Amino acid sequence: ERFAREVARQREEEPLRARTFWLRAVAGGACHAQRRWLIDEGEWEDVQHTVERGATEEWTWMNAHGAMHPMHVHNAKMLVLARWPLGADGPAGDEVPPEMDELGVWKDTVRAPGRSATRVRIVFGEANTGRYPYHCHALEHEDHAMMRQLFVSHRAQDCRPNGVCGRAEDCHSCPEDCAALSTAACGDGVCNAADGEDCLNCPDDCASSEGEGVCCGDMDAGEPCDPTVCVGDGRACSVLPARTACCGDGFCEAPEDEASCGVDCAEHFVTPSPSPSPSASPTPSPSASPPPPPPPAPA
Repeated sequence: ERFAREVARQREEEPLRARTFWLRAVAGGACHAQRRWLIDEGEWEDVQHTVERGATEEWTWMNAHGAMHPMHVHNAKMLVLARWPLGADGPAGDEVPPEMDELGVWKDTVRAPGRSATRVRIVFGEANTGRYPYHCHALEHEDHAMMRQLFVSHRAQDCRPNGVCGRAEDCHSCPEDCAALSTAACGDGVCNAADGEDCLNCPDDCASSEGEGVCCGDMDAGEPCDPTVCVGDGRACSVLPARTACCGDGFCEAPEDEASCGVDCAEHFVTPSPSPSPSASPTPSPSASPPPPPPPAPA
């Protein structure tokens, strides 16, 4: 009864935000023998969600496949609220209460049964910020793309706009001080279609295996990242915006530098001390002892 009251109390409280995640299986590409397992349409480098540290949210795992996915979120705990059979567009049918081993118990991993919607209350840690993984804990699933990242930001209420990105600020909580720069760059090995790269302006990344027959990255095409010609053999392609280098996230990554993001990059760009000229001879100290004589030559 006490555990049931905890679930009821959590359901009555208003979460900061509600999010929905679709768990899918799609045909495998060059790097995946049979299929890829995806959370929504993105993969590891596609960071689409930002939450504040200490935030309480409501997440729903929509499992469109028959396999059960044990979903794990780093730097967070989850409480199962309810489940429903899954229809084409979302929950359908009668609500199913949590299992006995889930009732009122906070967990870091929850079951998302096949063809069902699992709703959880999720609470993030207070102390830590930065990028954290969320993924299926079945090894063959997380190794075949069912692993994403989210960004845990500082609190917006801690932003003190002064033109300098401070220690308790980042590009999400304080965009006035902390820049967000796209990491998309021609020559990085990824055809970033959503960022304007295609076979014409970035052939190094967006050339297809069929030559001029298909223009990888062309967002006006039916499939700008056709997996049969735009992915594999050293090629990668994405229809999602490239991840941003977020000042204040604790990582110094291109195109950030000390001038654009000192809070992350200052220690990575240390000016070396000037070296003495090779022709300059050191001046011995008056109190220095003379060097020891060389050892005698062997007989």
